[in-house]
Amino acid sequence: MNKKASSEIITAVVLITIGILSVTIVWVIINNTIKQVQLSPEQFCLFENNPLAIQTACYNQETSDLEIKISRDNFKSRTITQFTFLIDSGKETSSWNCGNCNSCKVLESGEKTYFISQEKKPEKVSIALDSCTLVTKGVKNCEV
Repeated sequence: MNKKASSEIITAVVLITIGILSVTIVWVIINNTIKQVQLSPEQFCLFENNPLAIQTACYNQETSDLEIKISRDNFKSRTITQFTFLIDSGKETSSWNCGNCNSCKVLESGEKTYFISQEKKPEKVSIALDSCTLVTKGVKNCEV
């Protein structure tokens, strides 16, 4: 067997492995840097006045419901056919859409309380309109 030929093959395999590892390490570093919040572009929301506001957000331990009381401005300059509640448990964020079905009507003006069944108390709740977060509020325990 030719020792010189086998050493060239081993050298080629080692060099290819080092090259693949180097590319992988550089890719991981760049990918983690890009995903950092400070380097992410901010979403720009074009609302002169916030049309929806969270008045109260509390968790009712007896009914296991998240109770969200929202208000809407009386200016009907913007038609809102649907919006989304973003419910943040600290570990994950779930969404609950309002306006796509008959069980949830979009508030036209004034105030309304929405009840969303939750297994445990979330940390905070937000309202998003057209993929733009309008307002966020911490969730407290409801007074019974």
